[in-house]
Amino acid sequence: MTTALRPLSLGELLDRTFQLYRGHFLVVVGIVSLPHLAVLAAQLAQVVIHPPTRDPSRALAELPSQLLWLLIVLAVTLVAGALAQSATVFAVSEMHLERPVSIGRAYAGISGRIGGLLFITVAVGLLIGLGTIFCIVPGILLLLRWSFVLQTAVLERADLGEAMSRSADLTSGDRGRLFMIYFLYFVLALVCGSLWQIPTWFALFAAGQAGTAPPTWALVVSAVGGFVTQCLVGPLLHIAITLSYYDARVRKEAFDLEHMLAQLAP
Repeated sequence: MTTALRPLSLGELLDRTFQLYRGHFLVVVGIVSLPHLAVLAAQLAQVVIHPPTRDPSRALAELPSQLLWLLIVLAVTLVAGALAQSATVFAVSEMHLERPVSIGRAYAGISGRIGGLLFITVAVGLLIGLGTIFCIVPGILLLLRWSFVLQTAVLERADLGEAMSRSADLTSGDRGRLFMIYFLYFVLALVCGSLWQIPTWFALFAAGQAGTAPPTWALVVSAVGGFVTQCLVGPLLHIAITLSYYDARVRKEAFDLEHMLAQLAP
């Protein structure tokens, strides 16, 4: 039985998160990078096809094409996010249970279920987004309540309704700790993102003051910076939430004993 399958405090959980991140850095970053390369390519293509302009007539003429590209980028982003998150959850599960894992094995673990996982990811995201739009607090509460939906869908092969119900049960009593994980991730992502956002903000502000079109390099830096931040920082959240999922199962369902018996059964 893996020694990590025991109740963990928040500090121990975060320590385990960084331990897995450092120990499998190339795997977790590679899992996130592969689908998000398509997002980066779509964003850069949009900059090339529709370079920034201050000409109102040109901007109006390109509006339909711009809207089409926005929809394309949004669709690619949704698919890439669902793929990266689902494969990361599977990979972290294998790491935590001390099984061999690779980028190929992570994606093989979700093959054949990509459509269903995409539907679950988008549906839960929309519900949380609607809760946030109407009032921020309900959105946060729904996020905490459904934190384990993807873990349940990937690792237990649950459908949307079952995954939402399971997540609500497993997160009960642990939502304060989950809130701290999300908060720490938000701060880390904000700090890392500011390294490339601040220069682009200055460039865009200067262009606005001068009455000129935003510099193309600022849009390129914004796209590349977002890609790098997503690849380096994004895995940390999914590792921490997946470890929290297992911790909840250990505490509430004695998953450590279940896993030990499953290993001894042969």
